[in-house]
Amino acid sequence: AATLVPARPGALAAALAACAAGDTLVLATGAHPGPARVTRPIVLRGEPGAVIQGDGTGTVLMIACDRVTLEDFEVRGSGHRVITVDSGIQVIRSIGVRIRRVRLRDVLYGVYGERCDSLQVENSDLVGRVAPLKEDGEGNGINLWYCKGPRLAGNRERGFADGVYLSFVNGAIVERNTLERNGRYGLHTMYCQENTLDGNRFTHNVAGCAIMFSNHLRVVHNDFWRNRGPRTYGLLLRDCSDGEFRDNRLVDNTIAVFFDGSNRNKFHGNLLEDDGWGLFIFASSASNEVAGNTFV
Repeated sequence: AATLVPARPGALAAALAACAAGDTLVLATGAHPGPARVTRPIVLRGEPGAVIQGDGTGTVLMIACDRVTLEDFEVRGSGHRVITVDSGIQVIRSIGVRIRRVRLRDVLYGVYGERCDSLQVENSDLVGRVAPLKEDGEGNGINLWYCKGPRLAGNRERGFADGVYLSFVNGAIVERNTLERNGRYGLHTMYCQENTLDGNRFTHNVAGCAIMFSNHLRVVHNDFWRNRGPRTYGLLLRDCSDGEFRDNRLVDNTIAVFFDGSNRNKFHGNLLEDDGWGLFIFASSASNEVAGNTFV
């Protein structure tokens, strides 16, 4: 069944309590007071101008069920506490959740996912509270921990500490995102395996992409542009081995690529142009293959 949820206090909570698995709830145009919690596999969709409005405390929208779809509405007004990971949307121990064409504004964390395999976040627009290059800012745009096979595609993120932060996330596909003007890193990985970064744009961050303790990565067709500052990188590799880095463009960065403790990577066919340093390689890195690149 499909149900139109009016924009008035209590209506969203009542609809979520009354719905059945497989239902579609359509948020009417206007502000729907949060917080809200989804505990059944439903579609939650918005009419143009539909907003789930938080009260400035905690998380605005909590997903605690497999196979939930969220699309075409705005979430705003999370809390400010890092210790409770106050977020626009939280997905906890839920498999196959899809988030599409969602706007997040005035949030500490945008989308926070924990043990949520096969999560999809697509064509969404996320804006946080962190000023560009403010490294002590708090809250990440998409923050995933201990997940398998997520897909992050076509999103635009700015104003967070890290645009995307992946920790113990394996088999991720990160493609066609624009990660710009964040406080620290456009994308940051820790302890990740076999992830793919394809066709993303990282610009005006302290580091466009910081890959740490992560192996067997495929990084192709990305743009690392204008990541400038006193300790700024286009692509930072720290203990990152056995990866493929091909056909990327690294332009106008303080250091285009930094290798530290990173071994057996293949760095082929990349463009490095107008950077302070093209490749900056520590002696702790061995057996890397650098061939067919263009330095301008």
